[in-house]
Parts: sequence; C-alpha cells; structure tokens
Amino acid sequence: MGLYATSAQVTAELAGHDDLELPDGAALDALVEEAQREVDRRIGPLLTSPTTGLKLAPLLLTVAQRAALVRAVAVAVGHAVLTDSEQALGTDDLIPAGFFQTRGTGLAPLIDAQLAGFDLISRSGCALPEPEPVRDVL
Repeated sequence: MGLYATSAQVTAELAGHDDLELPDGAALDALVEEAQREVDRRIGPLLTSPTTGLKLAPLLLTVAQRAALVRAVAVAVGHAVLTDSEQALGTDDLIPAGFFQTRGTGLAPLIDAQLAGFDLISRSGCALPEPEPVRDVL
C-alpha cells in the first residue's frame, strides 16, 4: 500500500501520458512501493520510521507537500515503466572492454524537480563551519 501516493493517485497523475502502459493490481502496487523508496533516497538524511519504513509522515505535511510527494512518486513510477532493466544498467550500450559506465538513469533530477520548493529535501552538506575570527593577541 502506498503511503506517499496510492496506486489510484499515481494512475490519475499519469493519465495524460499515452505512452505509458501502467500495470494493474499488485504489479502497480509494487512499483509504487519502490517509487516511494526512490523518493525517500532523494529526500535526504532523515530517520526512517520503524513502523512505515519511510522518512516522512504525510499526515504531518501540508496539502501542497503531500501533492508534491504524489507527483514525485508518479514520476518515479512512470520512469520505471519507461526504463527497462538493461537500459537502467546501461548494458545495451556498446562500450569497450575495461570501461565501466557510471551514469545514472536520470531519475534523481526528475524527483528533485517535483519536491523542490516544498521544504521536503534535506541535505547534510559537507561545508565546514565559519572559522572563529582571529584576535589580535599583541
């Protein structure tokens, strides 16, 4: 069962895309579950709830934030439907021996675009704090 988005919400969100053939029933539910985990990976370093296994509790979010989560999950489901496993891994590309392909599937920026501006993305950052000012000791 989808917590960020239900299968019905994802189907409604993707209804205008004729090139997508969404599976029915349990297969769609499985895609929604995986898409929720993909969205969680983009949200950032928040703790995962032991009861839901997800980082956010939609009931504690605003209506706009919940709508952003639904859109992000729908984008992830649509991407999964359009991208087969060989394409995601890059195994269909002709590459020379000894060359390792490290490109992603392009999903991360699509999810980020849906979540941007709704205060849902958290980053840990690696910047050092501002140094203390140097005091004149002479």
